[in-house]
Amino acid sequence: MRYRQKPAEGKKKVSSGNKNFIYTLKSFSREHIKLYTLLAYVKGRLLSSFHDEDPMKKALDYPEDFLIFETSKFRTIFRPKYRLAAVNLDDPRIFEGLQLSLNAISFMKEKLDQQGVIFCVLLIPTKELVFSQLVNSQNTVNDLARSHYFELIQYEKRMWKITQDYFQTHHVAFIDSLPYFVDILKRDIQPYKQTSDGHPNQFGHKMLAESIYNELLSTLPTKKIYNRK
Repeated sequence: MRYRQKPAEGKKKVSSGNKNFIYTLKSFSREHIKLYTLLAYVKGRLLSSFHDEDPMKKALDYPEDFLIFETSKFRTIFRPKYRLAAVNLDDPRIFEGLQLSLNAISFMKEKLDQQGVIFCVLLIPTKELVFSQLVNSQNTVNDLARSHYFELIQYEKRMWKITQDYFQTHHVAFIDSLPYFVDILKRDIQPYKQTSDGHPNQFGHKMLAESIYNELLSTLPTKKIYNRK
């Protein structure tokens, strides 16, 4: 039996017509009213600050979900169990999803080839894989999450191997950004936030932009783009 959440007392159900009107009003405001855009941005920043108010406490409260990593130069929080679900290639759904994605990318490449457009794929690893050469049992906290972490690393490496082999076989140009992330760590620059957020910070984004620019600049004249080894 499925349980349905009862509507809060005093609140009326919004009709589909009203929902469409509200959506249209928000879209119009977002596109034409600068104050609305500013307020929406401020709201997003406030909510983000609220969620990351005490990331360390949250990580300690959920030892199976969060792996705390800290050295004299770097500090961040991993979410290996969460990301493992997306790269577990022993799950038929994940494996088939990867194959469908690769086929779709190959199809896009063929379409753009017909139009004379150079197609290139940027491969961005997880934060967990970026730091993997530095992670060990001495600089991490939460034993339960650590086992998920090393399992994640094995699956992700396998996933990228399948992906790159496919691209090379089907002549799909790609840029592997992992070596650039590793290089920035060697320069003692942290490319991610100290929270569990898996997106690069300003240094990580700058590095990605520069790496793409350099790869394209050096290879566009020959219309070939290879991964950096």
